[in-house]
Amino acid sequence: MMFGAWWWSSQLPESQKRAAESEALLAPPSQTFCSRTRPPMVCAHGGDTTHAPPNTVSAFRNALAAGADCVEIDAAMSKDGVLIVMHVRELAQLLGGGRKGVQVGDLPSSELLALRWPSGEYVMSVEEAVKLTSPFVDVVTLDVKNYNDKSGQPTDELAMVEALVGLVSSTRCTNCLIWAKSDRVVRRILELSPGQRTGYIVMNETEESRQLGMHHPLRFGGPAAAPSPHHLRGQDPAPGAPGSGSGGALRQPTSVHMQPAVVGVHFAMVEPQLLDVLHGAGKQLFAWTINQAEVLRAVLDVGVDALVTNYPLTALEAIDSRLTKCGGGSRNGGGRIWRPNGTRSSGAGADEEGPLLPGDYL
Repeated sequence: MMFGAWWWSSQLPESQKRAAESEALLAPPSQTFCSRTRPPMVCAHGGDTTHAPPNTVSAFRNALAAGADCVEIDAAMSKDGVLIVMHVRELAQLLGGGRKGVQVGDLPSSELLALRWPSGEYVMSVEEAVKLTSPFVDVVTLDVKNYNDKSGQPTDELAMVEALVGLVSSTRCTNCLIWAKSDRVVRRILELSPGQRTGYIVMNETEESRQLGMHHPLRFGGPAAAPSPHHLRGQDPAPGAPGSGSGGALRQPTSVHMQPAVVGVHFAMVEPQLLDVLHGAGKQLFAWTINQAEVLRAVLDVGVDALVTNYPLTALEAIDSRLTKCGGGSRNGGGRIWRPNGTRSSGAGADEEGPLLPGDYL
């Protein structure tokens, strides 16, 4: 197993650090984990970044090769309105130290797409990334990265919503999920495209996020739409109280077609009680970003529906180890269809909820 990619926060000697990491990754599964009807989905955060820059062709291809079921693609908008796969921290790296504070929306697409990583990897458009990954995964998560003014307020929300809804339609990305830290973006997507699978973010590690009400897990009122097997395969839901969020002054949607089905929860907030609350509301819990062995162990023990990680192969191997100890086999091989109680079936059409797509991951 490739444990070396995992960052370990303690100052232990290398040998002890590796031993502790291995123990966490190979730990016995919790009863909750074993009782799931299917394994948690693994979503590659910008691809598999073990040996490639994030959000690049190589990172996405490596994630597909690893066998991930989902890929998260950062979606930002250039100055001339083109959706670009990029996080602002990656832009800072690509530009060097001479242009501090520059955002994706400050530059035209021609300049952004001409940027190169030291390895030669180029910057992708969101359309290219979706076309590359969508046929081979269960879920493509488009993570909205808005342009913020000097006060930190997003200024391109409506343009982003229109562009993303248009892209999902033009690429026929039936397995696309759109989520954002801005509740206003999520609501506007649902208003423009009812039924589009969406998600919102729950986090409390900053004062700003708490002031915005982002720590409220059920700030969208009403039940979520029933999950579709074409979109999410990690779900295990059993089937609110509104908060402010960013844009909380907007009306609360109540129709099942106007409800986010996924809640992206910062790993520090993941706990069994929260999972029960979200499942009770018909929503799924996606934990992010899981790049530490002990954190992976914790969220798997809770029984999350999916996890977002930069290292999908390591996460998949840890899940396989637990599935074997549950007595249910592993996710790998024969179409990777796992059933509880020690039974397995193979082949693309064997799953009663629809076939796994070839290459399944990222």
